[in-house]
Amino acid sequence: MIAARSTDEPAVVEQLAHSGRDDVRLLDRRQLAGHVELSDDVLGGAHLPLDIRVNSRHALSAIAEWIQGRGGAQIWWSTSLLGLDGRPCTPLAVK
Repeated sequence: MIAARSTDEPAVVEQLAHSGRDDVRLLDRRQLAGHVELSDDVLGGAHLPLDIRVNSRHALSAIAEWIQGRGGAQIWWSTSLLGLDGRPCTPLAVK
């Protein structure tokens, strides 16, 4: 479920529904309230059954594990990437 709150958001949701995605079902405020508790500012929304939410902590570690398992890549945690000059440039000058 997604909620449209500002006056321009319902148009964005409607555009998504008409973008060729068959899974988007537009909902008015009453229909949306039948599924979730709403704040006073919600105008309407949509049901997106194929849309998912992920826990970023779990997802990032799983992606990193998958990348490392394929070989040829290193994952550096708690390191800022300042740029690429053929090799990664970090505050620790790891190259």
